[in-house]
Amino acid sequence: MGRSLSLRIYAIVSTVCLILTSVLIHQPIAHAGTITISNVRVESDNLPIKQYSQVDVKWDWYAGNVADGQKFSVAFPEVLSLKANQGIELKDKDNEVGGTCDADNNTRTVTCTFNDRFSAKDDVRGTFSIKVQASKAQKSKDVTFQVDGSPKVVRLPGDDGQDGIIGADVHVPKTFKKEGWAEDDKVHARWTITIPGSELVQHAPNQDAIIDDELSLKAGDVGHKFIEGYGAYAREFTADQVDNPREKGIAITYNQAIQEERKQVITVKRPNGGWKADRFYQVSYMSIATDGKIPTKATDIANKARLRGTSLEVSDIASFAQDASGTITGVDRGTFELRKVIDSGTLPSPALENDAKFTVKVTIDSDDDSFDETYEVQVPANGDVVQGKKKLPAGTRVTLEEVIPANSPVTFDAPKFTATNPSDAGQLTGGSPSVTLTTVEDRNIGVTLTNTVTPPTSGFFFDKAIAIMTEDGANVAEGKDAEVAELKKRLPEFTVHYTCAAGDKNYDGDVKIKSDGTPSQPVSNIPVGAQCRFIEEDVEAVGYRWHYHIRKNDHGDVLPTRAETPNVFDYTVTNERQHLRVTNKFIPTKNPVGKFKIVKTVEDPHKVIPPNEKKRYVFEYRCVPDRPKGPPSQPRQQVPQADDANEPAPVQFTLTVDGAGEVTSPEIPVGYVCSITERASSADVKDATRTTSITPESVKISADQVQTFTVNNVYASDLGDFTITKKLDNPDNVAVGDKDFTFHYVCMDKNRTEATKVEGDLVVKANGTATSKKIPHDFNCVVNEVGADVAGADLKTSGLEEVTIVKGATKSVTATNTYTALKGSVKVTKELAGSAKDLDVIKHKTFTVGYVCTKEGKETSKGEVKLKVDEPATIKDIVVGSHCTFTEDTKDVAVDGAIFVEDESIVRAEATVEDERTEASARIKNSYNNLGTVEITKEVVGLVAGSSSNKSKEYQFTATWGIGNESKKETFTLKDGETHKLPQLPVGTLVTLRETMPTSDTFTSWATPRFGSDTAGAVKDNGDGTATITVKAESSKATAVKVTNSANIPWWWFVIPIVPLIPLPTPPAPSVQKPPAPLSATPTPSVPAPKTCDPHVPASGTPGEPGGYSGGHGANGTDKGVPCVPQKGIPAKAPSGNPTPEKQNPRNLANTGASVIGVSVLALLVVTAGAVMIIRSRRS
Repeated sequence: MGRSLSLRIYAIVSTVCLILTSVLIHQPIAHAGTITISNVRVESDNLPIKQYSQVDVKWDWYAGNVADGQKFSVAFPEVLSLKANQGIELKDKDNEVGGTCDADNNTRTVTCTFNDRFSAKDDVRGTFSIKVQASKAQKSKDVTFQVDGSPKVVRLPGDDGQDGIIGADVHVPKTFKKEGWAEDDKVHARWTITIPGSELVQHAPNQDAIIDDELSLKAGDVGHKFIEGYGAYAREFTADQVDNPREKGIAITYNQAIQEERKQVITVKRPNGGWKADRFYQVSYMSIATDGKIPTKATDIANKARLRGTSLEVSDIASFAQDASGTITGVDRGTFELRKVIDSGTLPSPALENDAKFTVKVTIDSDDDSFDETYEVQVPANGDVVQGKKKLPAGTRVTLEEVIPANSPVTFDAPKFTATNPSDAGQLTGGSPSVTLTTVEDRNIGVTLTNTVTPPTSGFFFDKAIAIMTEDGANVAEGKDAEVAELKKRLPEFTVHYTCAAGDKNYDGDVKIKSDGTPSQPVSNIPVGAQCRFIEEDVEAVGYRWHYHIRKNDHGDVLPTRAETPNVFDYTVTNERQHLRVTNKFIPTKNPVGKFKIVKTVEDPHKVIPPNEKKRYVFEYRCVPDRPKGPPSQPRQQVPQADDANEPAPVQFTLTVDGAGEVTSPEIPVGYVCSITERASSADVKDATRTTSITPESVKISADQVQTFTVNNVYASDLGDFTITKKLDNPDNVAVGDKDFTFHYVCMDKNRTEATKVEGDLVVKANGTATSKKIPHDFNCVVNEVGADVAGADLKTSGLEEVTIVKGATKSVTATNTYTALKGSVKVTKELAGSAKDLDVIKHKTFTVGYVCTKEGKETSKGEVKLKVDEPATIKDIVVGSHCTFTEDTKDVAVDGAIFVEDESIVRAEATVEDERTEASARIKNSYNNLGTVEITKEVVGLVAGSSSNKSKEYQFTATWGIGNESKKETFTLKDGETHKLPQLPVGTLVTLRETMPTSDTFTSWATPRFGSDTAGAVKDNGDGTATITVKAESSKATAVKVTNSANIPWWWFVIPIVPLIPLPTPPAPSVQKPPAPLSATPTPSVPAPKTCDPHVPASGTPGEPGGYSGGHGANGTDKGVPCVPQKGIPAKAPSGNPTPEKQNPRNLANTGASVIGVSVLALLVVTAGAVMIIRSRRS
C-alpha cells in the first residue's frame, strides 16, 4: 500500500510540473542574448606608448536582448592599470541608464551589469571607453585581455619596429621646470616645481627661493583653488634620485602663502649649507576643484610659476578628462492601439451608451514563438484607446477580428478596420471584417474600428384642411362653405417640402397634398429619430392673406417652430408612421397690400448644368413689419393671430422659379420688409462651384407696387483646391497651448470679378492640415491668418503667399509661425552691513550668486553672476513673466578679520520680469561684524611658585561663548608663563573663562585665581575662579588676559612648632597605700650605684607622688638627672620583684614641671630649615 501511495503522489507531482511547464513556456519573456565583445583596441595620441602615459581602451558590445542582472567582464593585462576604482553608467542618447560598469583597479577588471531598463528592447548594443595608464614597459606589441574568461589578444598601436611600451623617460631638468596632472580622485591636481641648484647658485646664492604661482582656467571650466599643506613637500635630491625625489631626497623647509584662491607665494628656505650646484630642489603642492566635485566635462587647469628676481617662468596644464564612458542603444518594441467609432452617419441607439464595450479577438503571430497567443480585448464605444497587452518585436503579425454579439438589439453593418494615422495604412492588410497589421519598432500602430448601425425606419403622411377666418383672424368665419369650396377649386393641390437629418445623412423631398382632404402618399424609410423640418410652398390667393400650421392627427399637438423661422415646423420621426394635418387659414384682406418679384439669371460659361436638367430654384422669403427707431406715426399693420396660440404671423413662405425666369409673391401688407434666400439644394450643381448674388438684400412693400429682387447664379468648373499646414517655430518654448489657428482666404479670377469671388475660413491646429473648398481653375487666392498672437511673445508668420488654383490639383501652403518670447533683464546689486562693512577685504571681494528663473512651472533661465559692492550685474534675455530666485553661495563669503552674520544678511532675493521695457531688480545684502582676539597668559606667584613641580604643571582652562544661537566651547592647558590665543570672535562676544582649581597638597596651597587685563573693560573677575571677557575690536594686538595663581605652603605648617606650648590639663593624683613590711627576713636587695644629682630637678614630693621623681630616660636615650635630696633609706627604684605603685597604675603620669620653650624654638628652626631645603631641592 505504501508503494502504491508513493506512486500516486509521484504521478500528481509530475502532472502539476507538466502543467506549470506548459504554462510557463508560453509566457513571452525577454530572452537574454549572448553578449559579444568586439573591436577591442588600445589607442594613444602619442606614439610610441611610454611607461606611465595614458592610453584609451575601447570596445564594442552586442547583446541583442538583455536581462536584468546579466553581466559581462573584461580583465586588463598586467601592463595596463585602471588607476582608480570607479563606476561608469551605460547611457543612451536620452541619458537613460541601462547598466553600470564597475572598474576595479585591484583586479584590473571592468564588470558591466545590466538593469531592466532595456530588457524589453531588441537589438541592444553599445560601446565602452576608458582611459588607463601604461604602468609597465614591455617589448611585445601584443597584450592579452580576458573577455568573460576567454583570452583576447590585442595589438598595441605604433610601428612594429618599436617596443610595445617603452620605458619612462626620467631625467633631471636642465632649468626651472613645472609639471602638473590630475589626481586619481579627479578632484585634486598635483603641481611640482623643480629647480636645478645651478640656477639658484646663479640667481639667489644667499637668498631663499621665492616662487610666484598662479592658476588659470578656460571660461566655463570648473574653478580650482590652492590648498595649503595637503600632500605638499619640499626636497633636495641628487641626479641619481630623480626617479623618486619625495622618497629618496632630503626634506627642506618651505612656506606656502596663499594670497587668493588662485594665487600664492612659495618660499623655499635656503639650507644651512647653502644652495649646491650639483643638487636639485623640488617643491610639490595641490589644488582642488572649487566646488569639491568631479568636473562634469573636460577641464584644463593651467598653472604658471615664476622664480622671483629672474626671468625664469614655466607653466603646465592639468587636464581633467572624462576618462570613462559607456553607451547603450536598443530598439523599442511596438504593439497596436485600437479605438471604436460608431458611424456618425447613423442614429444613436439606447443600447449604445458610452459605457458599452465591444469584443475584439486578437491573434499574435511572431517569428519568436514565445509571443504567439490569442486573446480578447474589450473596446469601449466612447472612443477610448485600448492597447495590446504586451510590446511585440518588429514584424509581428497581429490579426484583429470583431466578435459580433448574438441577439443584439442593434443591427450593425460589417465592421471596418482602418489606420488611425494614414501614414500607417501600409502596415495594414484587409480591413473588413478583419485586419492584419504588422508591428514596427519604437511605436504603436493605431487602428480605428468603425461600426455602422442600421437603425429602424418609419415615416409620415399629410392631409389638408382649409378654413376661412374672420377679418381679424381670430376665429373661423361661419357660413363660408361656398368660399371654402371656391378656394379648394382654385387651389386644388399644396406642396410641403421636407428635410430630415440622421447623423451625417440627409433625406429631403416634396409631398403633394390634395386640398379635398385626401391623404398624401406616405414618406417612408426615414430612420427613427431623424430630425425633420417641414415648410409649405406659397400659393397665390387673391383677396386673402393666409398662414398655416401642422399638427399631429386631426386634433393633436401643433408641431413646434423656431422664433427665427416661424413657418418652418420641426418633427422627430417615431417608430409609428405619423399622420400630419396641414391647416391653411385664409383671412380676407382690406388693408393695402403690395408684392415683390424675383428675377432669376444664370451664368454657365463652363456648361456645367446638364442640358437635359431643368433647374428649379427654390427661394425662401421672410417678411416682417418695419420697426422704425422712433415712435411710429401710425399703427403698424400686423398679421392677426389665429385662435391657435402657438401660431405666429404668416411671414415666411417659399417661391419657385423654373430656370432663368421670374416669380411674383402673393400680396403682402404694406410696410413689411422682405428678404429672400436661395435654397442651396435647388441651386447646386455637382462638381461645380456656385456664386450667388442677391440684389438688393431686402425690399419694403409699397401699396399696389411690385418690388424686384435680382438673383444671379454663376457656375464654374475645372476645379482645384489648396491645403494649409500649420508649423510652429518656438525656440523659447512660449506657452502656445492647444491653439486653433484660423486662416481666411479670398479667391478671385484674373479680372477680380466680385460676383465669382470664393472665400472661406480654415481652422487648423499646430502640425495639422486643412483643405479649402473647391475653387475654379486659375483663380488667385490670398490667405491671411487671424488671431494668432500669443501674450508675451513676438509673432512672425512666413509662407503665406498668393496661391493660384490648378484644375484637378491640390496646392500646398505651409504657414510657419515663429514665436519669440519677449525678454527683459534683472539688475542684481550687492550691499554691505555690519560693523566690518568698510573693511577693504570685504569692499573688494567678489561674491557668487546663482539664479534660476521659471515661468508657469518651467525653467526659462539659469546661471550665476559675480558681484562686488560697487559693481552690480545685469542679467539679460530673461523671458518676460519669469520669476527669478537669486541665492548667494554662502560657502564663499568668509573673509579674514570679520565674521559673516547670516541672520542679518539677505542671501536670497526674488524678482519678476514684468515686461521687456522695465528692468527688474534684486538686492543681496551681506552683514559682517568685526572680529577680535583674546590671548590668555598663565602666571604663578607665591612662596612655592618657583618649585619645579609648579613650573612644569599644566593648568586646565575652559572657555565658552555663543555666536547667534550656537554655543562654542574650547578646553586648553597652559604652563606658567605660556600664552593661548582664542579663535577670532565677533566684537562684543562675551567669553566665560574658567580655570580648573589645582589640587592642594602637603607642600602647596592654592588660592582662587585672579583675572586681569590692561584693556579697559575687557575683563570682569567674578571672584569664583571664573571671569567674563568682552571681545574688543582688534587693533595692533589682541586683548591680553592674565590669569594669576598664588602658590604658598599650607597654613598649618606654622602651627606645628607651637603645638608643644599648648598646656594640657593635669589629672588628680590617686591615693596610694604603701605596702606592709615583709614578715620574714629577706636578702637585702642590691642597690644600684647612685646617680649624679641634677640641681634642676625639683626636690619637692616623694617618689610616687605628684611632682616627685619617678625615674626615666632622656630624649636621646640617656638617663635623666636625679634630684639632690637625701635618700631616707628608700631606693629610687624598687627591685624588679616589687613594682612601684607607678608601675601598677601606668595611667597616672607624672607632672615633671620641665620647661619646653627651648625645644619649641629648636623645632621651629628645624621646620623652617626643612621647608627651605625642600624649595631649593625642587627649584634645582
